[in-house]
Amino acid sequence: MGNSKSKSQLSEQYLSAPMSASRSFAITPYYGSVNSVAGSELLDNIALREGSSFSGHVSPVRRFFLLLTTFDFVFNVLLWLICGMLTGEGVENAFKKEVMNYSFEKSLFDIVMASAWRFTLILLAYGLFRISHWWMIAITTTTTGIFVICKVFFYQWDASNQSQTPYSAVVVLLIASFVMSWVEAWFLDFRVVPSEEKASVLLARCVNEHTPFIPPYGSVPRAFSEDGTFYSPPGSTVGDLEEEEVVEECEAEPPCIPFTELTPQEVEYKTKVEEAIKEALEIITTGNWRTEKLIDEDIIQSREISKYGKIFKFVGKIKITPQKVVEELFYNIENVPNWNPTTKTIKVLQKIDNQTDIIYIVADGVGGIITSRDFVAVRMLQYRGGSIINGMVSITHPAMPPQAKYVRGEQGPSVYVFTPVDGSNNRCHLQWLSNTNLKGWLPQYLIDQTMASVMLDYIKHLRSFAKNLNVTNNGEE
Repeated sequence: MGNSKSKSQLSEQYLSAPMSASRSFAITPYYGSVNSVAGSELLDNIALREGSSFSGHVSPVRRFFLLLTTFDFVFNVLLWLICGMLTGEGVENAFKKEVMNYSFEKSLFDIVMASAWRFTLILLAYGLFRISHWWMIAITTTTTGIFVICKVFFYQWDASNQSQTPYSAVVVLLIASFVMSWVEAWFLDFRVVPSEEKASVLLARCVNEHTPFIPPYGSVPRAFSEDGTFYSPPGSTVGDLEEEEVVEECEAEPPCIPFTELTPQEVEYKTKVEEAIKEALEIITTGNWRTEKLIDEDIIQSREISKYGKIFKFVGKIKITPQKVVEELFYNIENVPNWNPTTKTIKVLQKIDNQTDIIYIVADGVGGIITSRDFVAVRMLQYRGGSIINGMVSITHPAMPPQAKYVRGEQGPSVYVFTPVDGSNNRCHLQWLSNTNLKGWLPQYLIDQTMASVMLDYIKHLRSFAKNLNVTNNGEE
């Protein structure tokens, strides 16, 4: 019941948001449709309601398209049965003639089979796999059109045969099959894909407008309380504390302490990751993002960048403080494979300072489709006001050259942004930019399809770890 309620509330929140902020948005062309929106167009609540897919359910406009395809099949079956009954031979004899003694020149049962074939392919492509490209509907429509035209030429139009189906019924069946296939193509390309595209862009924009602001680097820090939340320091104009409240103050940004005097190579590593964080934050806070998945309060978005291809962003909340999650994901990174089965091995290759290091990661394969990949990346922590940023980017390192048993992947500028939730003692916002090139010979489309699921799996394991950590801490107290 709790999940159902949160889904409903989230849906209403996003669906009502555009009413107060409706305006024209610039949209780049979308891969799925030849009739995609280009330029500026108003994205309204109607498009959002028609094209949005909440909690794994298909969007209303896609559901209607699948219903239309089902009607096409049922309608063709009904017309075929009527054609059989009009011969006056009875159901059994008509079945033997049409099915058991099938002939392309005399039987109409192949029209039904063509409809069934079309129904099956469309249901699999647009219902099960939920693709947004027109290639499947183009195949079914073109094939159906060619088949019907051939049927017209080769069918025996024998008026002297009293047992033959009346011409009018045959004509209706042929035209219905031909027209319905084109209606499906039109509806997908002119309604389904554009509506889902509009909803995807608008929903992503609604979500991103409500994500916490990321302060610039070097902004005035806020302080931590004992429970891990942030508060405004004394003298601040925001949220003055009551005198009786006892709060332990500490700097939001611990000093960066190098373990030894930095070498030129280490300075280069730090410069590279600083530039990567800057680029990643620019990517994560700008551009036209599209919603890939929305499950409860978790949102996966995507965006095409010519330099990197398709990249992904997660936006959601986790029941853990920013300090605790950073403690695990940065300082105890080698422990991550113990609770995250999607990762085989993580090893710290080099520590540059207390906020910068170089790690080696072996990521597990995905469902037998994508084999294991390994990565070498330099990481850095940054504290910006109330946010903690964990950024990384791939590098080469002499301690870990490419391994023969793994495909060496490439991590583009990527970042985790943890921000405390206002009014909550034990929750944080998470914005996660995943910019990964898995290399190898896999089709990019297949990789794109699996990335959203991989990110959600990772978040599921992180939440499970956070829950166990909170239970352990509460038990110790």
